[in-house]
Amino acid sequence: MSKHFLLITFIIAYLIFSFLTFKDYGITHDEEVMYKNGKSLFRYFFTGPSSEDLEILLNKKPPPQAHYLHNQLYGAILSVFNPKESYEIYHLLNLIFALPLFLASYFALYKFYKNTLIALLGPVFLFLTPRLIGDIPTNIKDVSFAVSYFLSLVSIFFLVNRKKIIFKILLLGILFGLSQSFRIIGFTLYLILFAYDFYIFVSDMNSRKRWGIWTYLRNEILMTVSIFFIATLIMTLSWPYISSNFPEHFFDILKASNSFPYETPILTLGKNVISTQLPWFYLPVWIFATMPLYLIFFFIASPIYLKNFFRHKLFLIFFSAFLVNVVFFILFKPVIYDAVRHYLFFQVIIVFLATISLAEFILNFKKQPIFYLLLILVGINLLFVIKNLFLLHPYQYTYFNEAVGGLKGAYLNFETDYWGASYKEAVEWLKKNKIKNDRVYYIYSCGNPISSTYYFSKNMQWSSDFSKVDFALCFTRWEQYLQFDQNKKIYAVERFGVPLTIIYALK
Repeated sequence: MSKHFLLITFIIAYLIFSFLTFKDYGITHDEEVMYKNGKSLFRYFFTGPSSEDLEILLNKKPPPQAHYLHNQLYGAILSVFNPKESYEIYHLLNLIFALPLFLASYFALYKFYKNTLIALLGPVFLFLTPRLIGDIPTNIKDVSFAVSYFLSLVSIFFLVNRKKIIFKILLLGILFGLSQSFRIIGFTLYLILFAYDFYIFVSDMNSRKRWGIWTYLRNEILMTVSIFFIATLIMTLSWPYISSNFPEHFFDILKASNSFPYETPILTLGKNVISTQLPWFYLPVWIFATMPLYLIFFFIASPIYLKNFFRHKLFLIFFSAFLVNVVFFILFKPVIYDAVRHYLFFQVIIVFLATISLAEFILNFKKQPIFYLLLILVGINLLFVIKNLFLLHPYQYTYFNEAVGGLKGAYLNFETDYWGASYKEAVEWLKKNKIKNDRVYYIYSCGNPISSTYYFSKNMQWSSDFSKVDFALCFTRWEQYLQFDQNKKIYAVERFGVPLTIIYALK
């Protein structure tokens, strides 16, 4: 264990960070329904579902009420550890359950490089990715998938040895099952597995002589089918809508993932684009704007720094995942909204590829003059990223890099606090500065009321009757704040001078 002292230090630091900050995060738009649905799935399996539970889990309703389209397994697991349904405890659990992502990045790098300092770059750079660390506490849908997808890729890398075939089938069956349950794009893992195993077979002269191409293909297909069977069994058993009518509902889910009919405007490059009619540049623009610049640089420069590109098996598997998902995005044009959160897993892949590229740069170019220059530039950019992590807290998911002018430059050009996490801070300001104990105060908030009402004092009530509303809270998304007289603005939750939630005194 002593040789992994740096990892242990990181784990301790991460847990300290989690326990110090878990109460800081506000409730985001989707959290209430996801935790509620997770509780429904828990009752479905263990205590007997109510009629409302069955309606949530089995009834086919159009979006945004289409809860049957989402697997609620992670929410059910969370409910086991949080019987009192405290949102603060949910946020703490989300932080803790994301820890395997950081551990997997470390051990994957350590297996390849046998260097603890290089291996530590994995968890450190993931942690210093603001959009990821900002989403972990409150985004249970996309982070759970990012974790399971990443663990699947790392497991493919670790389990290339065919002597452990039974263990490989069982572990990949479980991880693939979780991934394809959390997001249908998890099915891309089978392509990546097949391509990677085939590459290993072709590049190994002894395997080609011992097995032969047809024997290899037969065994590979049998293994893949076995993994698919276990994964689909997990998916079916944990998803009541699918198990209620398999395979018809299974194919319903596959079709719905490509044509999810949820239309909403997303502010991008100063214009509102519609989620069902996204321009081709939507995803690359958002990824470029929301990732630290040094990571973008090393990702793009990876072909330069990796001298043996096709012999670097760790890079190859993650680059394959990158390419497969690019192709799927182009071919199937999935519906994306809420900035780039649906492709958070994709950003994790890019971060890891950039980390490998940086590791190769450190190992292969340290004797060249450019080495110290680039390290200085990386250090400077890291300081800016760390500054943003501190000053944006707890809204790190509103991070934009220096190329777009940070959050200030992104304001009115991109979505900022699209999930209403800053309502918590707005309510706390109201309670401290405006709410007395003399009467009942009526409060209106845009978006999901739970983002504000959870933090109300006993004499605060939510209301949409503007004839009696005392104060209104509104984020800047969809320009809903413009429904109020801007002269009645009394306060704004801000970061870098950018309003995230605005408070209006209506009386």
